[in-house]
Amino acid sequence: MPTTENLLRGFFQVGYATTDLDRAMAMFGDTFGIGEFAQMRDLPSQAPHGGEMVASFALAYVGDTMIELIQPMGGDDAMLRDYLPDNGFAVRQHHLAYSLPSMVDLEATEQALRNKGIDIVIKGKGMDIVDFFYADTRPQLGHYSEYIYLSEKGRDAYEQLPHY
Repeated sequence: MPTTENLLRGFFQVGYATTDLDRAMAMFGDTFGIGEFAQMRDLPSQAPHGGEMVASFALAYVGDTMIELIQPMGGDDAMLRDYLPDNGFAVRQHHLAYSLPSMVDLEATEQALRNKGIDIVIKGKGMDIVDFFYADTRPQLGHYSEYIYLSEKGRDAYEQLPHY
């Protein structure tokens, strides 16, 4: 039976938008000791309300928390780009993510957020390993909230990411 009593359960990721993925990875390495990230470059991705964008991603775990760096690369990428300055290098906190134990929980959480008037701006599936949605919780929390359900293949893939 899914539970929607706590809509912030399952925290596992901090997502950052950046103007320069390579510089962001170097900064996280030099400053915070994250030596290596798994990288996915120039991936077509879902954008808000059915649009498409291109973004580059870098992923690594620190303990049980995943760090995700995202550089907007084009298309309808305002969801990311609007967090960043027009000029110069920047890294800005963009979202927190929550991993849910089942598709039933993911769907129930989505409906609970909708019932509270929170806009679901992106809903999709990534590389056949993750079902996800982004909720626009900026008015309440100051950032987006991402909710995911990982398939068994997805859990295996995430275990292969660099861990620190």
